[in-house]
Amino acid sequence: MTPAFRPIVDACLYEASLWRDLAREGDPDRPADDAASILAAMDRTGVSVGLVVLDRELERIVASAGRQPGRLFGLVYYDALDPERSFERVRTCCEEHGDMILGVATAFPCAGRDPRLRVYAPLYEYCARKGLPLQCRLGGCPPRGEASRPLAVGVLAGVYPGLTLVCLHDGGDLPHEMPDLLGRFSNLYLATNDWRSAEPRRRSGVGSLLAQVGSGRLLFASGGTPATVADPLARGAVERVPRRHRENVRWRTAARVFGPRLLPTDRLAATPPMR
Repeated sequence: MTPAFRPIVDACLYEASLWRDLAREGDPDRPADDAASILAAMDRTGVSVGLVVLDRELERIVASAGRQPGRLFGLVYYDALDPERSFERVRTCCEEHGDMILGVATAFPCAGRDPRLRVYAPLYEYCARKGLPLQCRLGGCPPRGEASRPLAVGVLAGVYPGLTLVCLHDGGDLPHEMPDLLGRFSNLYLATNDWRSAEPRRRSGVGSLLAQVGSGRLLFASGGTPATVADPLARGAVERVPRRHRENVRWRTAARVFGPRLLPTDRLAATPPMR
């Protein structure tokens, strides 16, 4: 049974097989997640809607997600090591599953590739033309030079002003460039699970971002698998956010970025997000 509506959007979950590839860890014999296991994990933490980065399990999860309509949406995974084939797959998936696919996700640092390479231009142009946000993972891998820093994504934000870009940060210190980049580019956002430093008086971390750029540019994202979101992370972490910023972080910014299909229209407020 669908739980009572609690507007918390998790802007990044991974299917288990893809997470193992990116993190180079986990039990290789663990069964792949399906929509039922993802929804069960969301229910345990009060997450209303989840955006799942889909790769090998795309067809399987899409096929079973309809049992609870409106709770799961997808981000197609783009493999930076195989740009031509991945781009064709992105186009095919978006055309065949347009009612569920709300964007594209990639992990340039894990592939050791610079997002500013021209080979990725077709992806950026397509996403901008179709209004598909592109989520770029910043961490989760050994450092690979300046190409793994958000400055490289900031360059894309300037070159492609019609492309919505979401930097995914899932632990560790926030990159020092983020306040300046978020202040300069209106098409750039940050999704993170690190709300331990959410107090605006803090001089570092999320608290510093809230003080400098407000919450209209920040999203909640667990950045893991259903096994990690099963922790009381979503409920506990988001409640640390000061009340005047909480609705933006919980769902409002995500709805601006990925579209109103994330939540029932009667739940969406017409007013713009507060700073």
